[in-house]
Amino acid sequence: LFGCLVIGLISNGLNLLKVSSYWQMVSKGVIILVAVILDVYTERVFDRMRKKE
Repeated sequence: LFGCLVIGLISNGLNLLKVSSYWQMVSKGVIILVAVILDVYTERVFDRMRKKE
């Protein structure tokens, strides 16, 4: 739910700034890619912390 809100806000902002649709799609893709990378990274960190206990 939070991710949809962020993507929606960014899309709206880019539309208000009259950014071309190509760059809007690029920015959405980058945001999704960063979110996935952060999710994988945090899961690995938490797994390491659990194994140490």
